Amino acid sequence: MNYSHSAYQPASEAVFVEEVCALLPGFLRKRAATLEVEREVAVGNTIADLVVMLERESGQPRIARPLTVAESVMLSVLRRNGPLLPNEMESLYGFNGKTEQILLSLSKQGMISSARSGHVVPKRRWWGARSMVAVEAKLLRWREALLQARAYRRYADEAYVALPEALAAPAISEVDKFRMYGVGLLIVSENSIRSVAAAKKSIDHDWRREFVYSRLISGKGRESGVDYGIY
Repeated sequence: MNYSHSAYQPASEAVFVEEVCALLPGFLRKRAATLEVEREVAVGNTIADLVVMLERESGQPRIARPLTVAESVMLSVLRRNGPLLPNEMESLYGFNGKTEQILLSLSKQGMISSARSGHVVPKRRWWGARSMVAVEAKLLRWREALLQARAYRRYADEAYVALPEALAAPAISEVDKFRMYGVGLLIVSENSIRSVAAAKKSIDHDWRREFVYSRLISGKGRESGVDYGIY
């Protein structure tokens, strides 16, 4: 694919991220009743340029504060394994003797409930009506962006690399690498975004799913590197 010298080329990577942020709502609007874009969402040593929370129906429940790492791990265990007894969680996964404390905190936030059998049950309403899309925007370093976006699949439903039109040819020529990793490729022009490779839906999420998800539904995504003190 050939591009003319007039093809869209932003002045800097920071400017490019801002412009992708402005265009993403229009690109994704048909997929959600409401959406929110959060910038620089950090988890450990990874920082996604943009994470979009899509709500299929407006008015979904929120939480008062983001989850801690320990809360995220425990809720992830319940999401992936189904209802468990508190002593099963402690013996199988170990929470430094803080299992009851963490469960109480999750219960107060309305994230879990207790069955008559004593099993802890995750409330599915927190996951059913929302999805997350993570985007890494780069000018030239598309291979680095691909590896970063691949890591975002640990928590996002879809992960993309966004490149400006004038500089995208090398990545497009190797688009099969994006498909191999399940990462989508977006080409950004001055006023629009188009998809060259669709992102494969990720279903193998770990605790980072709850960690990031809670930051976006509490409206505190920019604090995603902070542990709120329960472990």
